Amino acid sequence: MGVSLIRPILPAVQEAWNISEAQANLLLSAFTLPGIFLTLPIGLLTDRIGRKPILIPALVVFGLSGGGIIFISDFTLILVLRAIQGAASSAIAMLTVTLL
Repeated sequence: MGVSLIRPILPAVQEAWNISEAQANLLLSAFTLPGIFLTLPIGLLTDRIGRKPILIPALVVFGLSGGGIIFISDFTLILVLRAIQGAASSAIAMLTVTLL
């Protein structure tokens, strides 16, 4: 949902912040890039310490970083929060598949 819900509103984001299409697409990249690098280490960590100690903090970080975007007006900080949200999302997605 971090990408599929954001993609349709990118033209409105471009217009609202007066940014280029490439900059607007960074909202998607910032979310997906952490998952590329963190899925394997998070999986290894989950095997060592358990699923619940990873899942609960990931859910909290995902919610706080997503909610924090509401209060930020600087595009660079929004990208940072999207990256943090993407990192938490990679843990949540990996653990969801594992738990299923």
